[in-house]
Amino acid sequence: MVPVNPINDSTKDLGATIEIAANISDNIAISIVTANITLPNGTVQEITLSQVGSTNKYNVSYTIPLAELGTYTVTYSANDTSSNYNSTESIVFNTQDNQAPDVTNQIPTAGSSYNTGQSIEIGITVIDNLAGNVSIAQANITLPN
Repeated sequence: MVPVNPINDSTKDLGATIEIAANISDNIAISIVTANITLPNGTVQEITLSQVGSTNKYNVSYTIPLAELGTYTVTYSANDTSSNYNSTESIVFNTQDNQAPDVTNQIPTAGSSYNTGQSIEIGITVIDNLAGNVSIAQANITLPN
């Protein structure tokens, strides 16, 4: 058993769909290949890998959850038709948040005019794919000459 994807110690984007794959060989026949994916919060997801054609490669597509930033562990397991079991290969990969926050409801709206000395509200709505991950929102105000 040789893990192929993801590469050990690699970094992936949250929400990305990645390949989970390993090359598996046996002297008779493979019965089932699975991967246990341990998320940063400790939850374990078991997924079944499918053989790619008549090759030794087994794979599946996996979408990384948006809210699970951190280190993932993938443990590969294979069982042959003689009930021999191997689950000795593991890799880890890390996730990163490369998605900028969504900024909407800008107040005042572009092109608004106000009188000198008039009070105005300045505001925005900021939503990030990781709840509570927006550390600061600021506005740059350019005064007329």
